[in-house]
This record gives sequence, C-alpha cells and structure tokens, in this order.
Amino acid sequence: HAVGQISLQLSGSGYGTIDFGNSHNYASGKVTLYLNGDVLATAGERDVSHTASFSYKDGDTIRLVEDPAAIIVINSISIEPQAPVNDFSSLAGMESAGWVFSWNEATTFVAPGTSTRNACGGVPDSSYCGWMGSHAVGQISLQLSGSGYGTIDFGNSHNYASGKVTLYLNGDVLATAGERDVSHTASFSYKDG
Repeated sequence: HAVGQISLQLSGSGYGTIDFGNSHNYASGKVTLYLNGDVLATAGERDVSHTASFSYKDGDTIRLVEDPAAIIVINSISIEPQAPVNDFSSLAGMESAGWVFSWNEATTFVAPGTSTRNACGGVPDSSYCGWMGSHAVGQISLQLSGSGYGTIDFGNSHNYASGKVTLYLNGDVLATAGERDVSHTASFSYKDG
C-alpha cells in the first residue's frame, strides 16, 4: 500500500481551520493532518468530516497523509490572518493590524460615544469612521499578504453631494460610495503585496 499526501505551504501568519476526512472502509486506514512535522488530528475509517484548527506562521506547511489504505477527503479550509483587520475599536489596533493613514489629526479616528461621532450618522459603533479636515483628501490603506478573495463593506457618511469615498485595489477603482451611502459592499481577489 503506497502512501499518498497533499500539502499546502502557508504565507503570512494567523489561524486556520480544516474539515477533512477518510472515506475508505479499511479498518486500519487513516488520514493524518500534520502541521510541519507535528500531528494535529487523525481521521479513521469512514470518518468523512473531522475538523481541526491551528495557528501558523509564514512558511509553515499543512499536510494530509493517507496510511496505509485510506481516501483523503477535504471538505473545506479557512485561513484567517492573525492581525484582525476588521477590528475597528481603536486607532492603535487598526495601525497594528497594518492600516496606514495619510493624516494625523483629531478626526483620523472618531471613537464611539464622542460628540464628534455625531458626524458619523448611520455608522455602527463597531465600524471605523474618520475624515481628513479642511476638504483635504485623506487615504487609508492596507497591504495584503498571501493571496485569495476579500470582501469589504465601506461607505461615506457625509451629506456633501459631491463627496465620495473610493475603494482602490492597487491603482484600479473597485467601487465608490456617494453621499450618505454608509454600507457599500465590494468583493475582490488579491495577491501578495
């Protein structure tokens, strides 16, 4: 009985969950999940949905190995970056997750519960709200690592008719939110950098 294996090298760092299994009915057959050389979980005979979670760093490899007679099943895998890029509870937290702001003033990050937050009408407290004053153009950017697909829900809470918030991927316009459009969703694919 030959031993087959499937591997995936991970980039960046974060947390992952995989639902894998073994669809063979051979009693001693098993599919084993490894992170680098360490066993994370094993699926035995007819265990077609076995879930395991793990943390990883750049260059780590997950590997599924069939031994001695098994059939590898992969139902799903999710890889989440370590930095919580969708935690908008503080400016420091956003910056540590990789968000970069082109300006630094009182309205760079408008915290919930402050009087300035009234200008963020319709924006949930769990969302980011901020602006660059004096009708200047402010920018917020995030460099992405790895490759995959993303979705962002962004908007513009200002009531200025010609004001807009534009989402770019590198230099390409993906979407624009106009006056009082506080929830505009766009999806995109990305690659490292």
